[in-house]
Amino acid sequence: MKQARESSLSVVAVSDNVVWLQRRSDSVGGDSGLSPSAVKSLPALMERACYAARQMRYFSVATKRFSFDELIHSAKRAGFVPVETDLERKEATFQSPAGAPELFFSVSFGDPAKVATVAEAGADIFGLVLTSYSHAPTISVETNPSLKNEELGPNALMLREALLTFPDFDNVPAWTKYW
Repeated sequence: MKQARESSLSVVAVSDNVVWLQRRSDSVGGDSGLSPSAVKSLPALMERACYAARQMRYFSVATKRFSFDELIHSAKRAGFVPVETDLERKEATFQSPAGAPELFFSVSFGDPAKVATVAEAGADIFGLVLTSYSHAPTISVETNPSLKNEELGPNALMLREALLTFPDFDNVPAWTKYW
């Protein structure tokens, strides 16, 4: 059984709106752990990361500009599928539009000064968690701490690394930003 190992990705080149990634301190092939099929799918993974980043940025901006009721209507117009709404607690959950990376966005206006959005991933990126607060300038990119790396979706760590290449995403734990 192959042992899972986490290594960082770095941007090799940007051309025609495609960001080519390569593991730091490793070359493609050999014993880098990056299969030739993974190298071919990196542009597709980066496209998925761009889409997930755009979705998370939408909620990050919307929670700063809209009231809870306005956010619900805006998210529906933006194509997000409402899953559950609790008007009393001012919390709502949305699913990504069809064909998008499978993310579920939970928005809580429980603390109006620190509105929270948590996106949890499913499918092949299961275990990835994105968190933003209305008072924090960046979005946290983490994996579910209750899961081991082997329990994560096969593309969760790679998508995490791809998201961390964006300037407004970081790997600072979300709970440290709440205070």
